[in-house]
Amino acid sequence: MPWAMQADLLSMTYRSNLMSNYDLWNQDNNQIFGHYVYALNLKLIEPFFGNLQHFFSASHGMSPSSTTSSVGDWLNFVSNPQINAFIFALKIPHLLADIAIFLILAKFLSKNKKRNLILSLWWFNPVNIYAFYVFARHDSLTLLALLLATLFLAKEKIFPALLAFFAAVQIRFQPILYLPLFLIHLWRNFPIKKLIANLLLTSLAILAIILIEKNLPFDQALFDQIKGIDHQIETVQTPPETNLISQIISKPFELATSVGGRSSMNKLLIFSGVYAFLNLLYLFLKKAKNPQEAFLQLNLILYISMSVYFFINDFSPHYFVWLSLFASVSALFSKQFVCAYLLSILGWGVMGLVDPGNFAINQNLFLPVSPVIFNTPQLAYLVPHQALIFNLGRLVFSGGLLWSSYLALKYLVKDMNFKQTWKNSLKIGLFLLAFLPLVFAKPVQAAKVPVLEQDGQEKILLEPGAAYQNSFVSNSDHFGALDLKFDTSRSTEQKYLIFRLKEEGEDDWYYQNRYNIADFYNNAFYPFGFPSISDALGKKYVYEVELVTAGNYPLYIYDHSYIVSKEGSMREILQIIKSDLLTKWQNQKKFWIFWLSLLGINLLALIVVIAIPPRNKKATF
Repeated sequence: MPWAMQADLLSMTYRSNLMSNYDLWNQDNNQIFGHYVYALNLKLIEPFFGNLQHFFSASHGMSPSSTTSSVGDWLNFVSNPQINAFIFALKIPHLLADIAIFLILAKFLSKNKKRNLILSLWWFNPVNIYAFYVFARHDSLTLLALLLATLFLAKEKIFPALLAFFAAVQIRFQPILYLPLFLIHLWRNFPIKKLIANLLLTSLAILAIILIEKNLPFDQALFDQIKGIDHQIETVQTPPETNLISQIISKPFELATSVGGRSSMNKLLIFSGVYAFLNLLYLFLKKAKNPQEAFLQLNLILYISMSVYFFINDFSPHYFVWLSLFASVSALFSKQFVCAYLLSILGWGVMGLVDPGNFAINQNLFLPVSPVIFNTPQLAYLVPHQALIFNLGRLVFSGGLLWSSYLALKYLVKDMNFKQTWKNSLKIGLFLLAFLPLVFAKPVQAAKVPVLEQDGQEKILLEPGAAYQNSFVSNSDHFGALDLKFDTSRSTEQKYLIFRLKEEGEDDWYYQNRYNIADFYNNAFYPFGFPSISDALGKKYVYEVELVTAGNYPLYIYDHSYIVSKEGSMREILQIIKSDLLTKWQNQKKFWIFWLSLLGINLLALIVVIAIPPRNKKATF
């Protein structure tokens, strides 16, 4: 999928490039094992792209000391002539981990009559495709580590299971939420002496890994030189001191909100109560008859736990991939479970397509297709009755989670018996919920189509009290936005600027407003929108920017650099995208031929693998 990515991929790639090309290994980063994998991948692909530094902005980062990509870094990155080939290469670790999970499941299920169903549920899962290749996060690496951890536990190999779990946490921290269930599984299935011995051995191995990481090379002076940090003006805001008790209380909330992207204290308390109940249930559950059954039990309780989280909380759509692995394994006990899980995927898709907020499957992920997509409205703004459709999607999503979790819980507690009246009440309640949200259609918002572009290289320093002024002649009958390019010195200070616009010769400004410079895109065009101006063809317009407050960092504007845009139709946007795609084909023709060939081989291999029947129709479970 060389067409899509999220800015987090660029941030991790930039940090990994500092590791692989500059030996700056001992950075203060989260998800450190993921960075190691990316750094190794960059070493392997560098011969195909040459010096990788040209993919990154010279002043990369949200601030001088930051290695997290800004919006400006993202926009500059996707404008690189080799962007599609490079994104494809960056996602190779995601693909290899995805294939590894597929092959491990195929091997483990080789004698199971549901093998093809389970493999299809994993390989064709749209949630996986979105998370691994569209949003382009490294979740497949974490899920591979979690799969190994659960399989090692099934084979009663505690030490490698704990190391695999540690690796999962080092790739993405969120799996730490599963730790209580893993510890309960160990307590239930292994003698205490064997358990303690393996825990001590694992602790020593983890300590050795941490010591090695702490002694990896890092040259602070080289880092400052690359980042252009001047410590004489660099200011760092130190967070207010908090006592130990406050830190302990805040950590669970920070952890839970990092998993879902959005949460609240009330929702967190509800989830914590249900999660504690599930842990107690698993603790007193009847012990499995064999390791394979224990493996299924662990995956089922993990599936139920995460289903509860997603049922209660709001979250970003790519996080739903955390259920994919547990769902694939859990489907072994019931085809009805597969239907319920697919229902939740259907609701997930509806929510992502029509939500304009946190849950949106945002079209900006597809900027590698064409940067013009950055200025198009989200699909949610074009859909009538968007809120109603979203709530119906949420209802379907929640219903699928409830149904699948009920089936999983019923399997775990086989003597579970629900009264018929409770079932009927649930059906009536869900039916009524579908009719609660009643909203009107939202107005259709037009796309932003560039009609006049100028990109100068000279920078002019902006100072308080000295306004910068320039002009342009409109080549369109109407326009409603003017993009200007700034060098913000990557400052996050609260400085303000006034933007003004008027037709030449007029006494009064047609539009003026105050903007926070911390929101600007460094070394990239920032859009100033205003009520659309009509009858503008051939007229000269003057624009002015004035810095209101100064700070520690200088602010520059690029002279004679602007983009004038009008409100245009999606047909005009598609014409621009078509032109951009043709240019990408010309610039990367060899890569596209290679990619299409690889895609064909992959599809053929997939058909062959799926078509091979299991060697034995006898089920594993």
